[in-house]
Amino acid sequence: SGTAPGSYTVNIEQLARAHQIASRGFADADTTSIGVGTVEIGLGDGSVTTLTIEAGSDSLIGLKDLINEANLDITASVVDDGTANNAFRLVLAANTTGVDNKITLTSNLTGGRSLDFGAASFDTVETSGLSSATTSAISLGTSAAYTGTENKTYTFTIGSGGTQTIGNGSITIDYTDGTNTGSFTVDAADTEIVLGDAWADGLTLSFGAGNLSSGDTFDVQTFASTLQVAADAKVSLGSTEGGGSPIVVSSSTNKVTDIVPGVTLDLKSTSLSPVTINISRDKATIKSSITAMLSAYNDVMTDIDEQFNYDPDTGKGGVLLGDTYLMAIQSTLRDSATGVISALPASMNMLRAIGVTPGDNGTLNLTDPQALYDALDNDAAAVVSLFTRSAVSSNSLINFVTATGKTVATTEGYDVEITQAATQGYLQGAKIYDPATQALVIDSTNKNLQITLDGVKSDLLTLTEKTYTSGTDLASEIQAKIDADEAIGKYGLMAEWVNLGDGTGYVKMTSPSYGSSSQVSLDVGVENGAAITLGLSNATLAAGLDVAGTINGETATGNGRVLTGDEGNENTEGLKLEILLTGADLVDGAEATVTFAEGFAARIDRVLDSLNDSIDGSLTYRSKGLQKQIDDYAEQIADYEKRLLSRRKDLFAKFQAMEQTLSELQNTGNYLESQIAQVNNNWN
Repeated sequence: SGTAPGSYTVNIEQLARAHQIASRGFADADTTSIGVGTVEIGLGDGSVTTLTIEAGSDSLIGLKDLINEANLDITASVVDDGTANNAFRLVLAANTTGVDNKITLTSNLTGGRSLDFGAASFDTVETSGLSSATTSAISLGTSAAYTGTENKTYTFTIGSGGTQTIGNGSITIDYTDGTNTGSFTVDAADTEIVLGDAWADGLTLSFGAGNLSSGDTFDVQTFASTLQVAADAKVSLGSTEGGGSPIVVSSSTNKVTDIVPGVTLDLKSTSLSPVTINISRDKATIKSSITAMLSAYNDVMTDIDEQFNYDPDTGKGGVLLGDTYLMAIQSTLRDSATGVISALPASMNMLRAIGVTPGDNGTLNLTDPQALYDALDNDAAAVVSLFTRSAVSSNSLINFVTATGKTVATTEGYDVEITQAATQGYLQGAKIYDPATQALVIDSTNKNLQITLDGVKSDLLTLTEKTYTSGTDLASEIQAKIDADEAIGKYGLMAEWVNLGDGTGYVKMTSPSYGSSSQVSLDVGVENGAAITLGLSNATLAAGLDVAGTINGETATGNGRVLTGDEGNENTEGLKLEILLTGADLVDGAEATVTFAEGFAARIDRVLDSLNDSIDGSLTYRSKGLQKQIDDYAEQIADYEKRLLSRRKDLFAKFQAMEQTLSELQNTGNYLESQIAQVNNNWN
């Protein structure tokens, strides 16, 4: 988003490469001894790791395993080059590219065959292509010395003439290195023949007495320890056409980030012709994002409207018809998505400025996409501010970072008053003689340092043993070891020599970070430590300070260079500002005025948060309130049902009693009727 649209022409002149080296050849990988003792191996200007080779692990395989287990950012492997003699080589490959990442290896081994990663040479003559008819012993000449720098194979073919005896006339032999071709003659046995072609690179041969058979072949391979030279990527920006003068940018990796701000170039190969990179703003995607937001807003407003519908023919309405709470939600959402953002410039403080207009039913639609495109071309940042939280500061050293939904927008601006600028932690050594006045010697007794930066401890830093005659050179050596350290090298700790001008000075190390967690300390108890020599054994340690101050007169908390409005502040809760001021920049009163604005999307986001929060959101309270009503009604219904059940039981009991009484009365009536009938019969 921070990249300026435009067209850029680049040439990839060179890719970054990792350093790769190989040892001389060995007959096997696991039995031939390379000797016992130590091997010192390092990468770039970093610290050197010492590996101990003992009997039982004194082979190419043993050394390979030790290197890989040491996690040196170097990969070791044993390769078979396919030759008949001494085909096995130890190959070391740096895992990181760049000219500064060269592999160094010093062998202190005794009792075995030398690894020899340095000298280039010719290998033994390979005779697998000779038939039994060729009886001459072919070998390198006594003065053969390889002067080339690459690994290649010379192939020799014995010329026509059948089987010929050396010494009986001239025997022609043709040869090639895969690119060049040449020939020479063998006239006598046991005589060194110097191949005169320049590309033969110092190759000489000797042919013993015997026969040479036409068509037979033999090879000579070269050995150069450097398989691949460490290199930085080189990319030129611009074109030479019309007298242009491109600038060349180097990178230790094939990902280049500093040619076009905000753009990473992933280099795949060198370019045969200029590469044009066109950077334009993806306005179509921005439009899609805006229309998607508007569509979601319209869906919500339509759903709410459906709750308020009423059909007079059926007499039915929406479930929440007449619900005043839902009406308030709809009104709040509509106010958030429309109106004016007064804290923004008048030219870009309404959605209408980018072609968004309201419909008859209260929906919002992008009716003029060209207005959006024009706004993006003229001031993309203003369009961003129209939707997001943003702020403008009157001081370039005080920058807006972020804010929350609890930060209140302002047109008047918030005064920012800084009472303490953030500082860096540092370690300052005691005064020592300037090495330019009195040379400072680093040897095996005082070469080690171990530094803790912001709570992270370095590995053991081993300074180069030599006599330093410059404070600047001494500081550069310390800096190089810091930068190469795997633990703290990536953080940017700065080492410097401060010259006091009286023949003395001191070493100072400054943390790159700011705030109370910014600290630099030194372990003065390391073996063969350099602390006393460098005046660091009783150094002054100073932790950094967090920025301190207020925003709009309200309290704020500093963390490094970031000042944040405290929780519970009426206006500035959650407002984060980056304070780049130093102590010298502080003034009486406010250092800046920051005007905070809340764009449309941010306003809607804040409203939705207040509605949907699962703990104290208004919809949560509303849902809980409705549920409580439902629960109350359920309790009332249950109570009514309980009372009805009791009443039913009471009535049923009374009905049963009535039935029993009626039955008894019926029986009594029947008895009386029978008695009266009997009386009448007797009377008659």
